[in-house]
Amino acid sequence: MGGALRFCWIGVVLAVPSAVLVQACGYSSGECSDKSVCPDIDGALLPDTSPNADGNGGNDTTVVDAPFDSLVIPDGPLADGTCNMGIEDCTNDKDDNCNGLVDCADPVCTGAGYSCAEPAPNGWKGPMTLQEANNLAACAAPFAQPVADASSGFNAPAATCTCSCPNPAMGETCLNAANVTLYTGSGCGSSCSSFGLPPNGFCFGGLSCMGGTYSVNAAAPTPQNGSCNPKSSTIFPAPTWTTSSRTCAYSGPMDPGGCTNNAQCISKPAAPFGGVCVAQLGDLACPAPYSTKHLYYSGFTENRSCTACTCNSPTGGTCNTGTLNYYSDSGCNTKITTTPFGACVNFSTGNLIHGVDTGPFSLGSAGTCTSSGGAPQGSATPSGPTTVCCK
Repeated sequence: MGGALRFCWIGVVLAVPSAVLVQACGYSSGECSDKSVCPDIDGALLPDTSPNADGNGGNDTTVVDAPFDSLVIPDGPLADGTCNMGIEDCTNDKDDNCNGLVDCADPVCTGAGYSCAEPAPNGWKGPMTLQEANNLAACAAPFAQPVADASSGFNAPAATCTCSCPNPAMGETCLNAANVTLYTGSGCGSSCSSFGLPPNGFCFGGLSCMGGTYSVNAAAPTPQNGSCNPKSSTIFPAPTWTTSSRTCAYSGPMDPGGCTNNAQCISKPAAPFGGVCVAQLGDLACPAPYSTKHLYYSGFTENRSCTACTCNSPTGGTCNTGTLNYYSDSGCNTKITTTPFGACVNFSTGNLIHGVDTGPFSLGSAGTCTSSGGAPQGSATPSGPTTVCCK
């Protein structure tokens, strides 16, 4: 320590020019056993056999730490606290305070937060330190080198899907849609024949199975060939992480002092960082003595989607049909009766029909479509795992 003087009685005389010795005195070399013999204020180097031996007053020999070894007399270890003012440098592999304990073996160092860090096992990186926080602090000495930011506690909600069919349907027609059915007996109970009824005044002749009493019904035509174009959307809610982390590599001094098994004596991390750790890419088991496992991820893989959105065939549309005309001749000249579509008409053997016609069909109202599909499927998964293991 600069200006720190120690006074000792020494029974030796050095034949060294006093001017050189004067230049070397007054500052510590930091070595426990390094001392220099320095002259007193009168410039003499005489044994202190009696006060004022040289006649100029004062002690004749002063012992202080020297700044370089060329003017040092090794005088052996001193009691704890008398060497280097009790200060221990915890990173130089030396017993600076002369208590026989070096660096991490010295309570002065362990009390200040120094500890032995075992070397990172093969494939692992370290030593480093770990911080978990909502607002991550910057890396700071002695762990000043940023390594990586990562996260854990992954949550990704399912995709938000919409699927609809704009209505009404488009492209529907009412051509060639009517169907006439003949029944044995009255009341349209048991069908025996049917035929499609072309529109536009066409007369259909040659009806069959009309012996005895029979009945006829023609279902109202419905629109055909229409469709709806599906409309869909997919939204991926942003994933969230419950924990953010930052790792920082050790950048301070280190040495094996006071440690075994190739461990290094290093300083503790500064708050808010935690203990000493090692890390490796992947989801791995922790190696001893770094036994506390933390698993983090650098990102995620998006596998969320929606099933295909489609529109079913339109239903509920109507056709403008007018009425059905029944004729006794196949040329549709002699009309027997006129009925609306959907009405059951009873006939007898003496009242046989041989022709049916109707006016042209037109679209009354378009049908509507229902949608199917558009359901969420799949999931997002965390990716890029890193295992951090701490003591």
